[in-house]
Amino acid sequence: MKRTLIGAGLAAVLAGGSLAITTSTHAARQQAAALSIQITTPRGPLSVGMNGKIPVNVKVSGIKLDPKAIGKAAKPGRGHYHFYVDCIPGDAYSKADIKTCYAGASATSVASFDLATSAVKIKPGTHVLLVALANNNHVLYKAPASAIVFTVH
Repeated sequence: MKRTLIGAGLAAVLAGGSLAITTSTHAARQQAAALSIQITTPRGPLSVGMNGKIPVNVKVSGIKLDPKAIGKAAKPGRGHYHFYVDCIPGDAYSKADIKTCYAGASATSVASFDLATSAVKIKPGTHVLLVALANNNHVLYKAPASAIVFTVH
């Protein structure tokens, strides 16, 4: 009888511990899900000239876009977003100033991606424009990026 009670007590403690881990994991997922960026327009594939512009409207949640703080010290809940063409380097989530695929930044819900002034020289063909949330110091938040396909002619 004593062994049964100890076994039942241990099982209850383990179940409680497991529940706590599950709850904290769930909370971390909810926090990450609260950070989001979505390109609301344009939708779907589009065509643009070599030196054209793509007007981009984004919906952001979980951070406040702060144009005056771009390049300053990181501050949770504040930031901007980066434009990337065709890729987002994995290091961009842990280091600042990763220039591979980086094409520019904005901190307004309505922006224009300008191919003529992009940090990435874009050649004719089909590409993916990605937007990703960044902290003030340019390190990306761990939140999903949003993307649209465009063809340069």
